Amino acid sequence: MAGAGYKSWVDGDVLSANDVNTYLMEQAVMVFADSTARDAALTAPSEGMFAFTKDDNAFKFYTGSAWQSVTALNFDGSIVATEQNTTSTSYTDLTTVGPSATVTTGTKALVFVKARLTNSTAGQNAYMGCAISGASTVAAADSQTLNNRPSDSNNPNIGMASMIIYTGLTAGSNTFTAKYRTSGGTATFVNREIFVLDLGS
Repeated sequence: MAGAGYKSWVDGDVLSANDVNTYLMEQAVMVFADSTARDAALTAPSEGMFAFTKDDNAFKFYTGSAWQSVTALNFDGSIVATEQNTTSTSYTDLTTVGPSATVTTGTKALVFVKARLTNSTAGQNAYMGCAISGASTVAAADSQTLNNRPSDSNNPNIGMASMIIYTGLTAGSNTFTAKYRTSGGTATFVNREIFVLDLGS
């Protein structure tokens, strides 16, 4: 299950058991009564998986060998609420650049991106990706993105979130900046958020 990555679906797609056991499970945060219930259910958790335990109101991340509190991790994030759009078919900044987060990371980082997004043209995607600068140089790519393809041009902005794991980074101060593109038409974004967690090396 580890490292399945991100997948989106459109109307008419079939959601298979494999999709649920890989993509959906890795893109969701599970809630348990306590750590005992969590460990009984997740006998082989994947690195990068998150879970919330209600007895101590704790949000924890699986490092690959143990569950670790998010508060113990190097974490940063920011939000841009203004609605803005682009007609660029390659990744670009919007009028208000970002949001962005600068974190001292090891070779791995977990990035959460969230926005309300839509496209003026039915069947065209709106993409929100992430570029990394600083110690590392990584361009935004469709394989690591939040995206929405409306079934009609009157589709309202839809709130969505995605979780992206980056590996092979150069350890040091890395800045993660949201980037945007459209596959056609005008892509619109509002309430854009990015949060970054250092996953160590």
